[in-house]
Amino acid sequence: MFLRLYFYRLKDILFTKEIAIWNIFFPIILGTFFYLGFSNLMNESDLKLSPIPAAVVTESENTAFSEVLTSLCEEGDDQLFDAVYTDLETAKTMLNDNDVTGIIFIADTPHLMLSDNGIEQTIMQSFIQQYCNQADVLKEIAMKHPEKLSQAIDTLSSDVTYGHEISLANASYDPYMQYFYALIAMTCLFSASAGVHCLANMQANQSSLGMRREVAPVHKLTAIISDISATFTVQFLSVLLLFFYLIVILGIDFGQRILLILLTAFLGTLISLMTGLFIGALVKKNEAVQASIALVYSMGCSFLSGLMVEAIKDWIEHTCPIINRINPAALITDSLYALNMFESYDRYIRNTIILAVMAVILCLISYLLLRRTKYASL
Repeated sequence: MFLRLYFYRLKDILFTKEIAIWNIFFPIILGTFFYLGFSNLMNESDLKLSPIPAAVVTESENTAFSEVLTSLCEEGDDQLFDAVYTDLETAKTMLNDNDVTGIIFIADTPHLMLSDNGIEQTIMQSFIQQYCNQADVLKEIAMKHPEKLSQAIDTLSSDVTYGHEISLANASYDPYMQYFYALIAMTCLFSASAGVHCLANMQANQSSLGMRREVAPVHKLTAIISDISATFTVQFLSVLLLFFYLIVILGIDFGQRILLILLTAFLGTLISLMTGLFIGALVKKNEAVQASIALVYSMGCSFLSGLMVEAIKDWIEHTCPIINRINPAALITDSLYALNMFESYDRYIRNTIILAVMAVILCLISYLLLRRTKYASL
């Protein structure tokens, strides 16, 4: 009996247009738009900055600055400038013709001539400013504390790291992956609408099908479990289909821990389905109202997880972190991020436990609300 009810319910869900459009096709379409929008920006860490074309004009001798500039013009991975040493008139002509980004003047106080604003111009300004600042510091130390000049030169010449090294899970950080994590979370949360529809078909006050099932000679628990199982199957398969499309078709890299990623999707789908059942049991309105509440819940949680604005989740983490701890979409995206970025499982385990506990709590509350439902007549 269970299998018969299960397959009947499965067919009913698959032929429901709203579920097919929103839960299966919409995430794939949105994922495609994300890919088309971000494909040229993703994995930007693999791109290398080309040497900045610059003209160099010598106004006066400055041996120290000339040596620094020469070292930055040497070919190699660290080359910053592609310099042409010339006279002032030729340099101005090259600048006006956009053959160079700017003119660097070798003088007692090095300075620049630029004709436009941009990233390359900003880099040149930063270089000159940093050199002048360090030169002023060394001059002042030489005048007041000449015995510490050697130590100061070593300090300013060394690379200073403000942080500590962490181990990544064989992955490179890509800020645009946050949108795909949030897309997975949104697909999981769409199960809430399916949960509402599932419960409406069980309740006599919500649908004619619910009336017939109330008087059918079938154990109520068997009917409920078969409905929930079928609904969960379709929803989880829609998430797996999205993963297949993103990973295999579009080539999005979600890392190597595929089984744990699927476990995250499993729990995300489960808690969303339980949320839909909870909404259906709590809200004593028709199915359309319940479905609207479920949709607002899904999209609201997705927004707070960074689906529309990538920085919103980080802002919430610094202002009101409790929201990220109870928002299923934020927990799902953070779990996927932790799996892709960190060797340690601590963060992932914490999120997984919260998702599992919330799913159990919602299931128990829904059960208590449903068992109290009585009908005066059918």
